[in-house]
Amino acid sequence: MSDSEVWEMDDDEIIGESMLRFRDQSHLRMITSTYLLSKLVMIQHKSHRRPRMNTGAGTSNLLAGIQACDKRHGIDSLSALSTAKPGKVVNITYSEAAHCALIALRCAHNQRPFNIVNDPLYEAEVRMLHPGTTLPLAETVSRDTQLLYHEISRSVKDHFLKLDGGIHIVLDGWSAPIIAAYLGLVVVWYERGQIFRAILEFIRLKESHTGKYLAQQVGECLKRFGLSQRLVSICMDNAANCNKLAEELPRLIPTFQGMKVRVRCMAHILNLVAKMFMSFFWKKAKTKNKHVVVDDMLYSNRDDTQDEDSVADPEAEDDERVMADDDGHETFNQASILDVHERAIWEMEEKGIIADDDEYKLLATIMPKIAGLARRLHDSPTLQETFEQLIDANRDFDGTKRALDRRVPTRWNSDFLCLQAHVYFRPVIEQMTNVSTYGLQSYALSEEQWKVVHDIRDILTIFKAATDLFSKAEVPLIVDVLPVLWDLRLSLEAVVEDKHNVLSNIIRIAAQAAVLMIDKYTVFTEDCEVYWIATVMCPDRKLKWFKGRVEDYPNEIKRIRKMVVNRWKESYEKYRNWDADSSAEDSEPSNPWLRKAEPVSSSSMEITEDEINAYLSARPVSPAEVKAAGGYMKWWESKLERLPGLARMAMDYVSAPASSVDAERAFSVGRRQINFMQHNMSSNTFKARMGLGSWVESPLFPGIEEATSILGQKIREKGKSED
Repeated sequence: MSDSEVWEMDDDEIIGESMLRFRDQSHLRMITSTYLLSKLVMIQHKSHRRPRMNTGAGTSNLLAGIQACDKRHGIDSLSALSTAKPGKVVNITYSEAAHCALIALRCAHNQRPFNIVNDPLYEAEVRMLHPGTTLPLAETVSRDTQLLYHEISRSVKDHFLKLDGGIHIVLDGWSAPIIAAYLGLVVVWYERGQIFRAILEFIRLKESHTGKYLAQQVGECLKRFGLSQRLVSICMDNAANCNKLAEELPRLIPTFQGMKVRVRCMAHILNLVAKMFMSFFWKKAKTKNKHVVVDDMLYSNRDDTQDEDSVADPEAEDDERVMADDDGHETFNQASILDVHERAIWEMEEKGIIADDDEYKLLATIMPKIAGLARRLHDSPTLQETFEQLIDANRDFDGTKRALDRRVPTRWNSDFLCLQAHVYFRPVIEQMTNVSTYGLQSYALSEEQWKVVHDIRDILTIFKAATDLFSKAEVPLIVDVLPVLWDLRLSLEAVVEDKHNVLSNIIRIAAQAAVLMIDKYTVFTEDCEVYWIATVMCPDRKLKWFKGRVEDYPNEIKRIRKMVVNRWKESYEKYRNWDADSSAEDSEPSNPWLRKAEPVSSSSMEITEDEINAYLSARPVSPAEVKAAGGYMKWWESKLERLPGLARMAMDYVSAPASSVDAERAFSVGRRQINFMQHNMSSNTFKARMGLGSWVESPLFPGIEEATSILGQKIREKGKSED
């Protein structure tokens, strides 16, 4: 600031204006009152002073002093908010703008309502810590949140423009409590060999959710953030409009490969395969079709009834709806569900494995009884209290678990938890179901049914490990899909074969139906090159990994190799390091006596004109080498300088997400951001809360100082307008 600008200001105004113009965070930590106060506070190291007109000089001495002082006192730096772990305290110097920024960020990131500032106890706490502080209005916090989202979105765009690698998006739809439909768009990218993800935008859907309309919304969003040319893959569930979206998007983004890079949510696939297996242990509702003709149109009225002697649970019908709603290439409707059942029964009959009607009837009541008993206990405080008393009276229980798990129709793993709890509490359950006083006799299981319960529980553990892998907090990766599908298939085939002859025939038939489901979705993966390229670009797998895992191995390897080479030539060969080729050739003079029995026998790849084929021909490296490097991404990161094109291709595909769990988790956050009592929250405010809250703890967030600067500018402009 020049003398003419500050001539009419007093000292405090000069200091305040200077602080807002400083570009480096270190000035915000300097004490400006008096030299004596600074000397006393920073007594453990030399104090640093700077004349007002000398702010253009370097700040390394200030930063060094601050860092030494912070380290001595265990205080985090000001910019740590964007990298701090959840729950870690960050020390920030007070200013009105910084305070407003923190309130807005807290509401967005921690799903707090804006009217938290109206809480008298919160106001008392703030004034106790900093007397004289005036809290902003809830309406001001809402406007600040939208302003921060709008301005920081520019920083998000700039951040992506500085990166070279590709990005992936995860999509899913959601209906908010305010009766509005949104498309959640989560972006997955990598930096320095590490994978990150964040909500890019929650898109308000105002028209019918056709694939064409969804493609338009996604394309516009990616263009706003400068990501349209960087899109590698899209992960979605199995709805039909998702396929249409993938087909339409290349018309808006020509570089996008369409169905070749449309990834199906692996967690969803596993859920459907497991539910197909479990569907054999539910008693189906009887359906009667009555056909009527109205105005020359044929209508079918369904009359669903249930056997009177069953304890059939209404959740069985929910199961059928869940499986019928899934639409992988329109193969999963009610007719195809029955088709898989009938095909599994027919194929097992060919092997001599037959189940009679009595066995079907006996086993079909297992899950209705188990789920029904859990629901009865949860709905009856008296029965639940009796259940807990029996647990306390039994010394075999440690008392940590005191209830049966309830079943969730849309999640197969709730079946596993129900069965596990039933086996665990068997003594107590038999006590209650064998006594007429409680009225629970219809939920009693026979000895044969108990054996099947144990067997089903053990078989479901096959699915549990895979489901846990693709539902974890970290990004589930595409490189795990094919190995998991093949391992799952091998395990289920062992159940089908049952060499020890210990399983019920229906269990073996159910396992065969699950195998057919895996085959159905494995066929879908053949349309998507991401699964295959990602597997090949794992340096410890390459093409050799497919040996013994695919039929017609020679032809399949040719197909996969051609797929990988074509993608290299079309998209990544242009990034190769041509200078490295010539330098490698010049550094090694030719030797007429040098001979090699196998030109490419080492796992270390030489740089050649045919870089991709050299990689494919080299031996796979050891898994230990990949692990020592820190995983596939870190291994390829170390090769980026020497093999930029190949490393970029590998990291673009290896980083692809395999599950839409991230989008579903975003919806869970959305339910906390807005509830049924917040009808006045606008769509723009909700979108800002979701985006800003997700960015705070990702590399996309520019730091609290940037947020402070944005709101500081707003406060100054407001002050000038009032003057």
